[in-house]
Amino acid sequence: SMLSPPAPERRAKLLVAVSLIQKCMRSWRARTKTRAEFAEKNQLEAERRQRERHMSRMQLELEDVLKRQNQTFDFMTTQTRNVSRITDMLQELKHRSMTQ
Repeated sequence: SMLSPPAPERRAKLLVAVSLIQKCMRSWRARTKTRAEFAEKNQLEAERRQRERHMSRMQLELEDVLKRQNQTFDFMTTQTRNVSRITDMLQELKHRSMTQ
């Protein structure tokens, strides 16, 4: 009947089957874990690359801004020099007109 204990050879076969199932489960769990870790690693790597692209884009933008600022600064410096040269010339003219 159903309640009688399994025969010794059947019991041995069952134990082998159970250990095989456990082994499969362990390897499946390990593979799943590895797959999850791999996916996470890929995700992190993708995020890192995206951050790097973003940073280099920002760096390029900053360099562009700095270049424009330098150009503006150079322009202002030149203008200032021009203004002081004009001022000097005016002073010179004023001086001459007073001495004549």
